[in-house]
Amino acid sequence: MIVAIIGSARCFASDTITANSAISGGRTVVSTGGSFELGFFRPAAAGGDSNTASSHNYYVGIWYKKAVTPCTPVWVANRATPVSDPASSQLNVAPDSNLVLTNEVGELVWSSNVVISGSSSNGTVAVLLDSGNLVLRRDDGEVVWQSIEHPTDTWLPGARLGMNKITGHVQALTSWRSSSDPAPGMYSLGIDPHGTSQFFLSWNRTVNYWSSGEWTGSIFAGLPEMTRQVQLRVRGHLERQLLRLLPARSHGHLQVSRGRLRPGEADHVAAVRRRVDGHMGGAAQALRRLRHLRRVRHLRREERATM
Repeated sequence: MIVAIIGSARCFASDTITANSAISGGRTVVSTGGSFELGFFRPAAAGGDSNTASSHNYYVGIWYKKAVTPCTPVWVANRATPVSDPASSQLNVAPDSNLVLTNEVGELVWSSNVVISGSSSNGTVAVLLDSGNLVLRRDDGEVVWQSIEHPTDTWLPGARLGMNKITGHVQALTSWRSSSDPAPGMYSLGIDPHGTSQFFLSWNRTVNYWSSGEWTGSIFAGLPEMTRQVQLRVRGHLERQLLRLLPARSHGHLQVSRGRLRPGEADHVAAVRRRVDGHMGGAAQALRRLRHLRRVRHLRREERATM
């Protein structure tokens, strides 16, 4: 996917959009650490490069600022409603405190569309974070909307796919219609709307052609290749000690992170091991016995070698 960034060389250093500081034309905002950038872009024509970008369709999006070439959008605001002139279009905080995009004739193209009671745009700002999340935040710090809850085709770290059982809002990934059109396409990934814990890849939002299987508590049933990793943090004096069960390794075993145990802490470790053994049906204990036998054999081989 290749896109053309509109005037990115004229980027301001700010990571914030306010009622008096709109995104328009070539202006962009960049997250504090420089990981992500937000502004207007236009996708390349099908099979083309940035020099053959579609000349009439512009979108507001977030893309990786560094270490990714060509530029790759991870979120698009107005996926299905492009604007034709970014210089006269604006993304800013409206008087009702929503983040809005208006086109060249002042028509509303896209909005965060949240109801914020008793507020004005004076204290509401939109901030682009280093996680790639665009948050709409009141002056008291309350986040009233965030882009990570409205994903497009990219699953960023920290994002959740699911469904709000109260509002019915579904958080799912949906492909672009084509490499030159970010409008919602035919393929999507999301959680089962009927309430099970499995994820589906769907065609046209009606035909499921892949399933993760239900969540068993440690892995998805349809993904046996997932590595099971049980992590238990011991409280009190053992907060720095972490026991991990790593059965995926050929010599899988329980191990304690580096650090000398103080008097009495060994009893806590033994208690945690018993809990893990119970959870694993004794498998962890068997693995430890196997490791002990291997250690004994290794010592015997060394002893024979020195005789």
